[in-house]
Amino acid sequence: MSLDQQVDGPSRDERDLVYANAGMSEKAIRHAENMVCGSAGRKVGKGALTNVVTRLDSLKNRGPRMMESHTCELVKAYELEHDPDVIGYYTQVPCQRIERLIGNYRRHVTSAHLDFMVFHKDRVELVECKPDSWLTRKITEEQADWQKVDGVWQHGPYQNFATAHELSFSVWTPPDPPGVYLQNLEAMYGVKCCSAHSGETYDVNAVMRAIQKRPYSINELMDEFEGFTARTALWILSMGLVHGPIKSTPILMTDRFILYSDLAQAAIVDMRTLDQVGKFFSKPEIIDPILRATSTDVQYAHKRYALIEQSLQQDVPLSVRRKKLAKDIERAVEEGMSPLSACLTNYGKCGNRISRIGDEREELIEDLVIRLWNTGVIKALKKLYGAFKDECGRRGIEACGRTAFDKRVHRHSPLAHALATGGFRGYQAARPATDPSKRSLIPIAYGHTLHIDSSDLDNRSAPDIAKLMPAGKGKFYVGVDGCSTEVMAHAFIFGPARTDGLAILLRDYVRRHGRLPHLIHVDRGPENRSLWIEVFADGYMSLRWSPSAGSAWNGIAENVIKQVNHQVAHAMIGSTEPDQKGRHVDGRFKSYKNAKTSFETLREQFLVFLYEDFPNSPRGDGMTPLEAKAEAIAALGVFGVPCDLNDDFLIRTAVPVELKKRLSTKRGLRTEDGWFTSDALIRGLRSHDIVELRSDCEDPTILYAKLGGEWIKAFHSKAQSLALMTPSEKLFESMYAPIRRAEARRRLDEIGRKRNTRIELANYATTLAQPAASNNLPIKAQEPDIVDESATSEPSTDVVWAQLEACVERGGRS
Repeated sequence: MSLDQQVDGPSRDERDLVYANAGMSEKAIRHAENMVCGSAGRKVGKGALTNVVTRLDSLKNRGPRMMESHTCELVKAYELEHDPDVIGYYTQVPCQRIERLIGNYRRHVTSAHLDFMVFHKDRVELVECKPDSWLTRKITEEQADWQKVDGVWQHGPYQNFATAHELSFSVWTPPDPPGVYLQNLEAMYGVKCCSAHSGETYDVNAVMRAIQKRPYSINELMDEFEGFTARTALWILSMGLVHGPIKSTPILMTDRFILYSDLAQAAIVDMRTLDQVGKFFSKPEIIDPILRATSTDVQYAHKRYALIEQSLQQDVPLSVRRKKLAKDIERAVEEGMSPLSACLTNYGKCGNRISRIGDEREELIEDLVIRLWNTGVIKALKKLYGAFKDECGRRGIEACGRTAFDKRVHRHSPLAHALATGGFRGYQAARPATDPSKRSLIPIAYGHTLHIDSSDLDNRSAPDIAKLMPAGKGKFYVGVDGCSTEVMAHAFIFGPARTDGLAILLRDYVRRHGRLPHLIHVDRGPENRSLWIEVFADGYMSLRWSPSAGSAWNGIAENVIKQVNHQVAHAMIGSTEPDQKGRHVDGRFKSYKNAKTSFETLREQFLVFLYEDFPNSPRGDGMTPLEAKAEAIAALGVFGVPCDLNDDFLIRTAVPVELKKRLSTKRGLRTEDGWFTSDALIRGLRSHDIVELRSDCEDPTILYAKLGGEWIKAFHSKAQSLALMTPSEKLFESMYAPIRRAEARRRLDEIGRKRNTRIELANYATTLAQPAASNNLPIKAQEPDIVDESATSEPSTDVVWAQLEACVERGGRS
């Protein structure tokens, strides 16, 4: 297999041209090719606690790229996608034998994976992406490799490694805050994807001539040129025809977003605006001391100022100290501060300011927290205090009180203890809210991002005797637009969560909208991390996964699920809400006692809420999802990848299955559902093997088999009888089939056990009737191992037991 078959991106010829332009030696080229071959070898975000892992569908690389952070690495990837000087890039590039000096100048050799290996037209560059706040913390550590020289971040060992292999190296930091930049880049990339998939272009020659004369705001261009919109501005920005303050200014602020023909001019404006935004989020600089004073000092400052005012009003001569205070007041007022600031006392600084616990106890508490509390060895604070008292007794010192001890423990971050004792869910429950300056923003385009989540419906439907369906809970998937929060698609299934639910939702999305979203955001459930969803997304969309147990990142879909259960499921007969309260609720209120609502009725109410009630319900900002949708479409139009509900799409959304049974050139192929066949399949099986097999996610009577380089349909024997069923009825048959098979297996096993017991008893009776003729073994050795008491109720067993009694009597007389 050639290298080009293993990795996508620039071809070998394109890379060789870059190597030639960069003047690299043969040795350096071989090393660079090994790095390309080993790229993406590290699995990103496996144990990430706050990272949103993204699988970007890269236009420039003609394939996917995995990013470990959506506010850092993904931002850089979008930059590279829009950079005309870049022909391609690779992620998670292995770098071996990186040398550094540690302690006493000892040589230390390590390996690392750098974030990007970028192929420019004339050079190859290694890039490591880190937020500025992270680098600022690292630079304070001893023997830190990170340094800031003349305002530029550097990493000595990485730089030396790159230089030794004739590569360049840089450290990239996202702007602070990164939200607006990511939002604009995401919208620009969405327009570029629309152009790539549908050939969407704009006639902007007149606009370009105007911008070359002077900068224009988007509002001015919309007024002067008919048909020019913010979407047009996104397109010319993504194509690099014009430049703008995309790091600092949202593009929907059309009156303030200025387009420039010169990149340097736009960069200067962008930098100054970003500085203003940064000052808005920065820590306030307190100049007036009155704002930092304690309440005691302020109280006495008012008294001192009142004395000065009273003396001046009554023409009472001031003492030397009060004259000095009066001058200090005048000076403070001239400097723009409060007159009380000159009257402040220092009473608040009086008293004991040294901890009475002592350094030894402080160090002991610190050690216990690190060894026992943060590692989860001790889970209760009371037991940790007991360990502290025991250690103090061994050291011969007096332990401090419980209150002082608790205060010292609570000074430490609770996250390590929460992770050690509660896992990912415990960590996410204890994690503080993210600073708004570090958050990503919602997408500004309707149809760009689809948030998907699933849950059980908190209602137990009634058993259906005709369909042999027991009382059970349905499971539903919802897809919510990230911009408008409108529900875009759903899947209502019966049984456990599985890939079928996600496939059904995507089919429903295409039926309703005729396109696919640019990006899908899901949690880390097993069905959302399957190979199927990655194969489905190739060439069409990007994927994004929340951190483990991080429901906050998928909050808009979680909100819809909560509303469905609260507004619909809990309000109908058969609600499982009493079940969740356990023994606090009487048994007659539990769902098993009240499962009276049919599955079809629950589904009908579920759909009415999703597509009628919820879209017209006002959100926290007062707008309804439908109003937000109309506003977004008016500004930027509709985003998405055009998609037809044809056979290609049906096969792509069919779920791969393993052929566990057998093939026959007479009968077709057999799965656990039975035999599937067709004339085309029989002909194909005579000369080809099945390469891939897929089951339709909605219709249980259809299989898609790939053989001989083409896809062939195979049908179940029930295909004709189910052909006239509605899609929802076929879906129910498909979802309920595994449950029906499991119930059938259980009943067959029960019947088989009874049959085996009867046969054993019959054989035992025969043995007793002819003990000499059968064998010479003792009768006790022939006794049956299992006696099923339920079998005595059958008529035939009466005869068996009568024969047994007669045999026993004859054996006793002999």
